[in-house]
Amino acid sequence: MQHKLTLSWIEQNFDKYNKEFWNGTLRKPNFQVCKTKSLLGQFNHRTWTLRISNYFDRSEKDFANTLIHEMIHLYFQSKADWKEGHGRKFQAMARTFDKY
Repeated sequence: MQHKLTLSWIEQNFDKYNKEFWNGTLRKPNFQVCKTKSLLGQFNHRTWTLRISNYFDRSEKDFANTLIHEMIHLYFQSKADWKEGHGRKFQAMARTFDKY
């Protein structure tokens, strides 16, 4: 079932997952909805912007998974020594969220 992605949905769910998984410690980024087919989501640490594409028809669960994925990037990008991208630590944390 297709879900309509909005900035409000991203912000509300960011707050929900931030509280649930990170005890509210993640610094809130700028949010964008984009319409690009080259990515599902992206966190840019230079502009502190989290964007999710609505190009593809996707379910709310798919959008939630993308948001959580980008929030993991946000978490690790706030670490001064982070250089791994989708490395071992990222994968370990992502596996803890597989149920979403």
